[in-house]
Amino acid sequence: MEDLLIRYFAGTLSCDEKATLFGQLEQDGAARAEFVRLQNVVALTGMAGHAEDARGVQTHFRALMHRVRVRRLRRISLSVARYAAMLVLLAGVWFFSRERPHDGASGYTLIEAPRGQRVYVTLADGTEVWLSSRTQLRVPAGFNLKERTVELDGEGLFTVSRDGGKPFVVQTRQYGVEVTGTHFNVFAYAESPLFEVDLLEGAVFVSDPADGSRLPLAPREKAYARSGMLHTTASSFAHSHYIKNGIYNFDDRSMTEIVARLELWYGVRIEIVRPEMADYRFSGKFRQTDDVGQILKAMKETGKFDYRILNDGRIEIY
Repeated sequence: MEDLLIRYFAGTLSCDEKATLFGQLEQDGAARAEFVRLQNVVALTGMAGHAEDARGVQTHFRALMHRVRVRRLRRISLSVARYAAMLVLLAGVWFFSRERPHDGASGYTLIEAPRGQRVYVTLADGTEVWLSSRTQLRVPAGFNLKERTVELDGEGLFTVSRDGGKPFVVQTRQYGVEVTGTHFNVFAYAESPLFEVDLLEGAVFVSDPADGSRLPLAPREKAYARSGMLHTTASSFAHSHYIKNGIYNFDDRSMTEIVARLELWYGVRIEIVRPEMADYRFSGKFRQTDDVGQILKAMKETGKFDYRILNDGRIEIY
């Protein structure tokens, strides 16, 4: 098991070996919990996802495993955090998790992407998730026998590991997204009425617990909420590689749409002073590490508006 874990985080496992590893994790709750804890530490230290340096990753990970066995993870959390803080500045990716009591003896991990950052995580079943700025993903310590359910507050790009007998469910504040294995993006911040699901591959069902309805989506379709109702339309989502590389992409978006997303991604309040400006349209690409002022400054160069940042942190566009 240890060798499989080391080579998994080094990115050198074959598909068959991954299936063997995840099969063992599915049967062994203690191993699964240890996998989640170690995955969090690896993500913190920036070691995950660098297959080109597999030997170095294995060396660091073996050392980490030794430290975990000797001193236990909780006793070295302070030194790990200090090490992670230095690497965060280099990697531009921040990862934070914690376990809380839930359903008696079980627990969950809360994964957070802070403002201006993105987080990549691989779940115990092999599902891959990219989380956008100010997003939280709540993952149980172990999936139950009937389904794999996670809770999302924010935006997540999912590539779900296929398991026809155990659906994968993304639960948001208002709606649920159910799949067995597919590639899709969910935009659902709890503080906003905006809700979108863009399906890239496979099939999903978007469920509304208010009336029990289930809305099916086919590839290149989008589900969105308006006035408390779910609707579908053609999807123009082509942002997968931008999300993975930490880039915001606005393609012919209205000022209203852009402002709504900037408010959620950066936790600010933006007021459009002149109503006619709401329909102005923009296209552009910005780094997630840019602050909101830098993004507005670049948009301002179009000559369509100006802006000011007020003392209380609000922003006016005029």
